[in-house]
Amino acid sequence: MKFEENQIFLNDEKTHFKIIVPFFNAEKWIDKCVSSIKIQDYQNFKCYLINDMSTDNSSKIVDELIEGDNRFYKIDNKEKKYALENIHNAIEASESKKDDVIILLDGDDWFSCVSALAKLSDVYKKTNCLVTYGSYVYNPGGLRGTEPRPYSKDVIEKNQFREDEWRASHLRTFKRKAWNKIDLKDLQDSSGEYYKMTYDQAIMLPVLEIAGERSEFIIDVL
Repeated sequence: MKFEENQIFLNDEKTHFKIIVPFFNAEKWIDKCVSSIKIQDYQNFKCYLINDMSTDNSSKIVDELIEGDNRFYKIDNKEKKYALENIHNAIEASESKKDDVIILLDGDDWFSCVSALAKLSDVYKKTNCLVTYGSYVYNPGGLRGTEPRPYSKDVIEKNQFREDEWRASHLRTFKRKAWNKIDLKDLQDSSGEYYKMTYDQAIMLPVLEIAGERSEFIIDVL
């Protein structure tokens, strides 16, 4: 989906977002990340920041940024969890409803504009989708990422996301009811431990399979 310049969004703020931000030693970027959330012109959200035992000043920076703002919650881990387990735990802690939209944003990433949430809300309302994935740019340099592009109609109809090239890049979002259908064993290794690497694929492949045709690629950088 592509947005036109000066497009007016259906911004009635009925879509509720749960923004999940796992972070570790992200002091160079976490200010940009949190600030980009705070300045959104769409206000119907809660944000959960999970500090995975950072050894730098990340946690302190977050505390200062979110002080007095009841839209934000910080979780300080007492043992190392890694991103995937942190995301699972935060989604559960969020008490999100089935039609709430989960947004995954790493601690060293940030929203590209103040209307990112408004644009997402517009997509969910217009398309009745369950999942979105999209486009990003690198910092510094501003070059567009090479992965983001839509899955073909053939891949979607045959449910062959795992056989195709990886495409489901930032910004990754999905409705809670899609997440609820994931078998948690898909997120764990043979010993029952959550995967410590490539959490993006571990989550997005099953939710895309669940969503089928109800997934949307957003070409605009969010």
